[in-house]
Amino acid sequence: MTHILTRGIIISLIVFCINLVANSQNTILDKLNKKKLTQIVIDLQNAYNISSQSIDTDNTINYTLPFYYFKKYLNNNKIDSSIYFEQFGQSLARVGLYADAIQAFDNLDKYRFKYKPRKFSHNDSLLFDSIKTTPAFDYIFKKLDNSRVVMINEAHHIPVHRIFTYSLLKEMYNKGYKYLCMEAYYGKATDTCLNQSLRNGELTKEVNYANMVKYAKKIGLKLISYDYLESSDNNDREVKAFSIIDSLLSSDSAIKIIVHAGYGHIEKKSLSSRMIPLGFLINEKYKIISISQTSHQESATINTPGNLVYNYIKAKTPFDVPQILIKDNVSFNKFTKPLGIDYNVITPSYFNFSNKYLKENTDLIYKLVQINKSEANNGFLLQVFDKAEINNDSDFLQTIPLANMFIQENKFEYKLLFPRNKKYWLIVRDNLNNIISKRKFK
Repeated sequence: MTHILTRGIIISLIVFCINLVANSQNTILDKLNKKKLTQIVIDLQNAYNISSQSIDTDNTINYTLPFYYFKKYLNNNKIDSSIYFEQFGQSLARVGLYADAIQAFDNLDKYRFKYKPRKFSHNDSLLFDSIKTTPAFDYIFKKLDNSRVVMINEAHHIPVHRIFTYSLLKEMYNKGYKYLCMEAYYGKATDTCLNQSLRNGELTKEVNYANMVKYAKKIGLKLISYDYLESSDNNDREVKAFSIIDSLLSSDSAIKIIVHAGYGHIEKKSLSSRMIPLGFLINEKYKIISISQTSHQESATINTPGNLVYNYIKAKTPFDVPQILIKDNVSFNKFTKPLGIDYNVITPSYFNFSNKYLKENTDLIYKLVQINKSEANNGFLLQVFDKAEINNDSDFLQTIPLANMFIQENKFEYKLLFPRNKKYWLIVRDNLNNIISKRKFK
């Protein structure tokens, strides 16, 4: 069965089905021409699995495949917010369309929580003008004290949150935090290499997550998977995750760990018996610090108090390093205090990090990469690979790239972020995941 997708078709379907104002930017969908789909059962679980995993039927990595499934799912199913918008947003982020991913999640929140856009009020301005910022890196390392556990969260569709955690790892390792525990990491004893472990996970196929894990291992951190057990419900999931972390911490009183998790898992207080966060369970036994990046995250149209704070500060005082929110000389947590969040961090947009900050705290660097007219018009995805990880052409289908970027027609230069001081392969793929050009560069 063959499908033809255009930007207009997909936007029309979204607006018609959910009656939302999408204000979509140029996205991946105008280049998604056609692909034969066979042996596909259209049901909720299948749509979730394929969109989240980016693994083709022949067990190769295929970052374009989810978008065909989104189209086919739209043609055969009623839109489900948790399946369509959430996975669509994460899939957009996996191919470098970070602004579009944020827009997709805005639609999810409109659908799920009935959020409506609103303008800044006079009271908003009075409050927001009283909020100050200070660089998060220095502030956090003054506050670690004797905490054995530092929990940092992320929004799964905003990879820049991974860059913040990435930037803390080296200094935290120097401060005695030797373990990185990750919700999204599914390393197994039977894995033959780190790349295989990264392939096991849904989120670790995103290049910034994969680069963070590789860097953590390179500097000596021990990687811990804690969210791999089958669970009957959310609380069962948190309890089983805690059992793994508790076992590690109780084995040696000197052990200190970093926990990188999603959203509310880092909360130290439980507001309902229906959801008892992992942070609450850990904090009952061990002293922890919780750092939230999701309470005040970037948004295109959703104006929750947290989003309003982010957008207001960004518009008033642009920033290029992660910032802690401060009011009256203490951490600002007006909206998160009931959740037990210690510090609220706002991060720069993906392409706006300070080069100095990245050089001092990570192995990352921005590079401008050029492609020719034929590659721009016929290519679908631009990828950068570590030459040391590629032994033959089949490895390009089995290895997580260092960078992924959707190719726009008539755009010949791209700003990419990936680890420095390596030799690289530059790959251009078409919309069927075939390599149409490759070349080495430094």
